[in-house]
Amino acid sequence: MRDPIQITEVKGRAQGGYSSAPFRCRGEDGLDYYVKLGNTHPSGLITEWIGGHLAKAMGLPIADFNLVYVDPDLTETLPADFKELRSGIGFGSLCAPIGHRELVFSDISLLDAELLAEVLIFDYWIANEDRKLGTAHGNPNALWLPRRDPNLLLIDHDNAFDSSFGLETFFNDHLARDEKSAWMNRERRENWQLMALPAIESLSSLWATIPEEWLTNEFDEPLPVPSMKIIENFLIRPIVAEEDFWQPFVEL
Repeated sequence: MRDPIQITEVKGRAQGGYSSAPFRCRGEDGLDYYVKLGNTHPSGLITEWIGGHLAKAMGLPIADFNLVYVDPDLTETLPADFKELRSGIGFGSLCAPIGHRELVFSDISLLDAELLAEVLIFDYWIANEDRKLGTAHGNPNALWLPRRDPNLLLIDHDNAFDSSFGLETFFNDHLARDEKSAWMNRERRENWQLMALPAIESLSSLWATIPEEWLTNEFDEPLPVPSMKIIENFLIRPIVAEEDFWQPFVEL
């Protein structure tokens, strides 16, 4: 794993498309990142980190990301409206290409149906309700990339592994809800599980890369964040409770 990228400049805050208004920062590598640190609870940083790696493992289009480091000397120079950004190790998502915008409802018909089905099952798997989009409202946590293939980019997984995940709300509001029937196909379900298994097995090594400051406070006391076991219990459902996991898709 790469070392955290040092942040050298804070440029502003994200506008449309990013639910937590992360800070737009320049890294020492010359690239711009949307940084979550201070404006997101450590539990959200953990789910971003785990969710992002799982999305990559499942072949989904997600902005590249890395750990970033914000030096205390930098935060001391920030104006008052940027003081929410604190020093330490944060989550940095590479800024999307020029021309991107937040996904809107009319874009959905232009997206690949197979990809939408994969997004739906992924969010169901990681218990992420936070990708909603309807005709009049929504919080898609997805970006439209014109003249790109794929033309969809997923962002924001800080609300994944939600213990209050609601099945009815999820299937009513998810931006890819119309692709639910794609998972009635048994062969497709079996192929997906084969892809998911190594991702599940990688959780322990992935957990070891989480910064200690996301797990404990300055007194080495545990923070109220999800444990690896809690996240594992979400991920192993298609393995240990296969019939229950797929039931919402096979009984439409």
